[in-house]
Amino acid sequence: MMVRSLLFSLFIVFSINISFCHGVELIFDTQDFPPYSYLENGNVEGPASAIIRQVCTAMNIKCTLQLQSWTRAQYNVKEGLAHGLFLLARNKDRDSWLFFSLPLFKAQYGIFVRQDNPIVFSEPSQLKGYLIGVYGPSNTSRQLELIQKKIPEILIDLRPNDEAGFRKLFHGRDDAVFSNKDVGLMVCKKMKIKGIRYAGTYQSTNYHVGFSQKYNDYETVKQFNAAYVKLYKQGTIKQILQTYDMEPAILDESELK
Repeated sequence: MMVRSLLFSLFIVFSINISFCHGVELIFDTQDFPPYSYLENGNVEGPASAIIRQVCTAMNIKCTLQLQSWTRAQYNVKEGLAHGLFLLARNKDRDSWLFFSLPLFKAQYGIFVRQDNPIVFSEPSQLKGYLIGVYGPSNTSRQLELIQKKIPEILIDLRPNDEAGFRKLFHGRDDAVFSNKDVGLMVCKKMKIKGIRYAGTYQSTNYHVGFSQKYNDYETVKQFNAAYVKLYKQGTIKQILQTYDMEPAILDESELK
């Protein structure tokens, strides 16, 4: 059984590398991350998948999108069972093992509070004494931990999912939630929670596709980016994101070449 499993894994890895070299197919894994990526009628949908499919069409290649747990998605890319992973904000650890696409779009991260809290958030010092809910461990929670190092009076309430943090905020057990703006608004709508508002942005973050450095040739990443830039210049990326009430990331001159 162990030998059979090993041979099957080697077959998958070999098949991926061959298809990649010939430009036949790319496999992308993601997690359930609405409103950016989610499963609908058995298909991975959302703005990210719409952009990736359009890029693949422009590259004249087949792309398969798979929704997994985040742990499994990362494992598949690290082990060569998938070519790419989305959506990702860049950080030092990820830069060590992933090639990154150009940014697909920009997201805002900031503070949600109850309607009866008059705060207009503009700087972390306003949050002294706050108990702040955040989903984690995650890139978002790590960012809040960095804020806490500068403002030790901030207390962090690490939650296993986004819903848990907003539920506690709704019931007044947390003072705020630190979250992606689009995700927070979607969670409140999905849970039919009222009386919560977005108080302000801490920072904006670009979201990318990550490609395994171990199993991918950077030339293919360059081709992916070139196809994306062509669609960006044509206005296709903007049109896709407008259907989701979103805007594309702003590319600089060097990225547009």
